[in-house]
Amino acid sequence: MGNTTPVASADLAVATARQNGDMKGFIAAQGKNLEYEDGYIKVNGERCQLYIINDSEFSHMRGIEVDMIDDIIILNDDYTASYGEKAKHGVVLISASQKEKRVVDEEGNTVTEKEYKQQQKNKKK
Repeated sequence: MGNTTPVASADLAVATARQNGDMKGFIAAQGKNLEYEDGYIKVNGERCQLYIINDSEFSHMRGIEVDMIDDIIILNDDYTASYGEKAKHGVVLISASQKEKRVVDEEGNTVTEKEYKQQQKNKKK
């Protein structure tokens, strides 16, 4: 035991949420007063409006799954001086793996781009 490093409970919560694919648990484990709901992160109850994913700006993070997130930084304060008015309730910076491009279908499900194209094809039949 003398050569082991203790694991913080937050690290354990992040690892468990990642393993289970639980985005709500993953975001909640990132820090206090953070929630995840339907593609948005809430900071102190206010919905973030700015997500920078792999250097591109988005207004949500739908289509991103826990196992795609390599790194996440949640700036949970007013960052309008740096990022403009949409950063009033914070900014979420995500580095995500492009394992397979994901999109949100008409029913709100996250599917691969290939699955989405197949859905569209099947609708036309």
